[in-house]
Amino acid sequence: MSKESKRLLTVLFLAVFLAGSAVAGENYTRRSVRRANSVTIETDLAAGNITKSEALLLKTKALFAPAELPEKYRDPDSPDARKRDATGRLLEIIKNWSELPEEGRLLVPQHMRPARDRKTTLLPKSALPAGTRLSAAAMAAKVDGGDSSWAPSYQYVYATDNFLIHYSTSGPNALAQAYDNNTNGIPDMVENAGVFFETARTWFVNRGYRQPPDTTQYFYNVYFEDLSAYGAWGYAMPTDYLSSTNRTSASFISLTTDFSGSDLPDGSPISPVNQMRSTSSHEYFHACQFAYDVLEDDWWLESTAVWVQDQIGPEWDAVDDYVWWVWNFLFFPEMALDSTESWHWYASVLWPIYLQSHIDPDGSIIREIWEECIGTPNAIAANRAVLSGYLAGGFDEAFRDFLVANYKADYPEAAEWPGVYNDIWIEGTVYTYPQTFSPTYRPEGLAANYIQLLPTGPNGYNLSAYFTPFNSGNWFAILLGRAGATWTRGDTAASVPAVVSGFTTMYDEAVFIVSPNIAGQWFSHNYALYASLIYGDAYPPEPNPMTFETAPQATGATSTTMTATEGFESENPPVAYQFEEVLGAPGASDSDWGSSRQYTDSGLQANTRYAYRVRSRDSADTPNVGLWSDISYIYTLCYTPGAPSLYNPSPSKLYISLDGSDGNPETTLASTTPRTSLFIGGADRAALLYPINSRPFPFR
Repeated sequence: MSKESKRLLTVLFLAVFLAGSAVAGENYTRRSVRRANSVTIETDLAAGNITKSEALLLKTKALFAPAELPEKYRDPDSPDARKRDATGRLLEIIKNWSELPEEGRLLVPQHMRPARDRKTTLLPKSALPAGTRLSAAAMAAKVDGGDSSWAPSYQYVYATDNFLIHYSTSGPNALAQAYDNNTNGIPDMVENAGVFFETARTWFVNRGYRQPPDTTQYFYNVYFEDLSAYGAWGYAMPTDYLSSTNRTSASFISLTTDFSGSDLPDGSPISPVNQMRSTSSHEYFHACQFAYDVLEDDWWLESTAVWVQDQIGPEWDAVDDYVWWVWNFLFFPEMALDSTESWHWYASVLWPIYLQSHIDPDGSIIREIWEECIGTPNAIAANRAVLSGYLAGGFDEAFRDFLVANYKADYPEAAEWPGVYNDIWIEGTVYTYPQTFSPTYRPEGLAANYIQLLPTGPNGYNLSAYFTPFNSGNWFAILLGRAGATWTRGDTAASVPAVVSGFTTMYDEAVFIVSPNIAGQWFSHNYALYASLIYGDAYPPEPNPMTFETAPQATGATSTTMTATEGFESENPPVAYQFEEVLGAPGASDSDWGSSRQYTDSGLQANTRYAYRVRSRDSADTPNVGLWSDISYIYTLCYTPGAPSLYNPSPSKLYISLDGSDGNPETTLASTTPRTSLFIGGADRAALLYPINSRPFPFR
């Protein structure tokens, strides 16, 4: 397509650009307060101010004895102060129990501690009909192994088809909402819990999820426990001893005794029954997760458990408790998707929401990723493995689109919650040009900064923006342009300008999204953004990205040759080309910019892998540089081996060896043709000699 055609498309706003929501922040006021010099346990640990053991002790105090936490770690305005489930935080303590000081271990209640000798006697479902209510005395020795130290205390047990609900009407674990409107002797709170758990279980069974271990034949135990001191709605507790070789576990669930006091970001209250509805599905997903990998990354455990709160049915979808966490994910976009900050585990719910709303509408991709978690090093690796089957660009393509969707508020419930989905943090706003911008809140790995660029200046100018990273990594950037409800998008790499043509004439804004895109790097990455307005030609030659007319091919043991596709440039010819070998393999060289489409790389090593790509630029005063082509891989050929040596002849075998001084790498594999042992035999005892060949790939 010609540059003139591209400009025409831009002017007409054709629908090749995706229509989206209005600009982030339109018609409503953003939150403007950010932590100034906030100190968290994780930031002190990352800075080396405390040891891992000290950090674990502080996290244990934060959960079980918050009054003992040093003042600098208490921030009532932090997302960390939000009441939530305690499973992820509890698991972090359990998984690192050997490194937790004794002071911290004593803070953990007995029934929440890991132990090899935990006693749990499971009750067969045939032992009690649904609707049965028994006293604790009548249940003695039937559950909890008869040892109350391994479970929260309770007075009564109520049975459903698949669950035993343990509760109290007086004492330390008494229900706060203990009314019994149907006067059947069982508090409505208990009956509702039974309905919620049965409904959640049916949802998971129908969608093919693994069920908690030991629940095919036996009841699953749920307890009501006063968790007000822990600031938690509930938790799921693994009951099997965990190790690197035992990563699945049976479990029990504990729910708080008081579900009042919750609200939504707009200030409207969440009723106690609806808060319990959400919590029940959240905790039951944890119990199912333990059938896959109880030691999985905490962010994936919690983000998917928050996601399911909105999935079970219409009544669950109407609660919308999850939007608190979406709000905070968007308000802190520089924090890694797989962050180690415990509150951010819940905020990462926006990722499974994206996977369902943009990639797999029925949500089965979440189950597929959990299945992949078995035997996979971490949750990001499991996500990568599954997404490679959905998208040509796999995880990287999905993550880029995720960052764009976050800015555009491109989610099903965004219209219902504009104050949540539009509250993405803008790292900076550029309105004078040329401009160099450096971030204050630098992005971590698998995170991003959003820099807004406004179209100030006379009509007729194009926007050019690029960035230079100061840390190594798989950096990328995306330049979005918005004209009304129409968006344009350009993906680019470090030091390669992206352009919005007609910026000052037709556009309302642009946003530059920059990301290190590196998993497991929970420290900030620095860069500089350069933005300028340019007049005239703003497009590199086509095709863009560039392609190979003839892919790289070996022309011998020490050289390769390749040819780029002829570039088209109408306004600023001629076209120049640049070739790059990306592996840094022995002897390889990159080309300078030049007019030749053909490139030969010589002085290479025999039987060695090389990888090349090519790009083009025009001859404008400030050249418009195109994007790199896809990478093409090639092996150089082997040297022809010398004459073989024959030795150790026998009536049935003949051994052959090759001289190792033929110049091929030691990893070169030599074989006979056919690849069998060499025999001398037959009626006439003729010698059967086979030729030797070298195979042009490394021996593995």
